[in-house]
Amino acid sequence: MELIERKIPIRGSHLYECPVMKYANSSRLVAKIVGQGQYLDLGSDYAPLGKPPHGVNAETVLHPTGLIVEIEIKVEDKCIEKIYRYRLVRIYHESDKPERVVHGSRDQDDNKRPLEERINISPSEKFTSDESRYIGQIPDPPISYWVATVIGLVILGVGVLGDGLERVDLIWGGAFFALGGWQFKKMLRYKKQLPEHEEQIAARTREVEDAKRRARDIKETRIEKMLSDFCNWESMSGVEFESAVSRLYRQQGYEVHQTSTTGDGGVDLVLKKGDEKAVVQCKRYNKNVGVGAVRELNGIKPQWPDASRFILVGVLGFTNPAKTFAKDHGVELFSIKHDHFKLS
Repeated sequence: MELIERKIPIRGSHLYECPVMKYANSSRLVAKIVGQGQYLDLGSDYAPLGKPPHGVNAETVLHPTGLIVEIEIKVEDKCIEKIYRYRLVRIYHESDKPERVVHGSRDQDDNKRPLEERINISPSEKFTSDESRYIGQIPDPPISYWVATVIGLVILGVGVLGDGLERVDLIWGGAFFALGGWQFKKMLRYKKQLPEHEEQIAARTREVEDAKRRARDIKETRIEKMLSDFCNWESMSGVEFESAVSRLYRQQGYEVHQTSTTGDGGVDLVLKKGDEKAVVQCKRYNKNVGVGAVRELNGIKPQWPDASRFILVGVLGFTNPAKTFAKDHGVELFSIKHDHFKLS
């Protein structure tokens, strides 16, 4: 695929399409700035960690993940150092590169393009700041005209009850009366335009919700492709691994409940299908899971008397003592590498 290749500017910002790479000897992720020989450190969510770009040794082995991150990079000069600012725009699989309109070619047909090509759309249920800005909001009503009118009457009344009306009373009273009249006209115009504003906001809200549904569909497709590559499983965080495992069981027809991160008694997932109930513990290790984890899962059986299955899921495999203990105590072992991907 064709990737953007630009020099990093000294000032201003540019958008880069960076292939995501993974260190062969760890689960660390980096984004390659094509044509630069530079890399950005990424977190488990593929967002830049905020560190400056860096090179890698010639001996370093990096494996492609098949993912592309679109990152806005801005470099600012601050005295004798440069400040790097990053914004993750989107993530996609290299086979699903989104079309991008060349700057300068936008015309009156710009609004006919899908919304996700015009603003940043998040697949989340909640509206982001960009989405809320696009939707807009009902403008605040003008100051009530009667407030200014009452103030004008009070000023005139004080003048009458005092030493008589003076020129300053007439000026201020007249000014507030005029303000009241002006606000009255604004209020009439506001009420006249209010239905139009409400209709526009409702239409844009529907437009954003439709775009978010499309973004979720794209995200689901991307996740499916990502989970089809074992390398991506190795680079997941613990929480991501739990979510991916729960996805596997949902595809098998289970109702899956993810427990809280604390106070779960060592259980990460609870599976239900008909009368069957199973508890699952996930271990996102970069090595074979040892017997200690199997003992831990076996030890919580009394807390789950209605569970018929106890499953321990690992990325790689299990040590021989772990396999022996699991067999003797009725704990099921499931390896993503060996059982799901059937890798040796």
